[in-house]
Amino acid sequence: MNGNIQGSRSRGLDGRLWIKPPRTGKRTPAAIPCTQTLQAELESWSRTDAVILTTKTGLPWKARHFKGEWKKIADAAGIEDLHFHDLRGTAITMLSEAGRTPQQVASITGHSMKSISSILDRYLARTRVLAGEAIDLLENARRTKFANQMQTGDVSTERGRAK
Repeated sequence: MNGNIQGSRSRGLDGRLWIKPPRTGKRTPAAIPCTQTLQAELESWSRTDAVILTTKTGLPWKARHFKGEWKKIADAAGIEDLHFHDLRGTAITMLSEAGRTPQQVASITGHSMKSISSILDRYLARTRVLAGEAIDLLENARRTKFANQMQTGDVSTERGRAK
């Protein structure tokens, strides 16, 4: 547990989660947009505080409590060897497969642009979906003369270049 999720807040249910940055000198929480499904779920909860994960007594969860709850849920679902932090890599992969740019991914995950390339390299799975989409984009790029020539089968060259 990286320490930031138990401090998650939904300020006035404005469609964003406010996540306390983990292990950094930053004091300003990151505003992460909610999906419509998460927003609807949060709106259905009766809460007296903006903190999302609270104990029965209303106190924010501690990392130890979160780890125990995560284990119970994973065990009940028959999931082994999946850590909560693994979901971040899954989200990065899913966002990339959905065609999001590194800047968009960084704005959601809270990373700086300076570090996003190495983070994407670490987390982004090289999937067949991404590879297939890249080829589809190449083949269907209307602004690319070479791509158009490939589609029509006219890829003969003149002085080493495609016509």
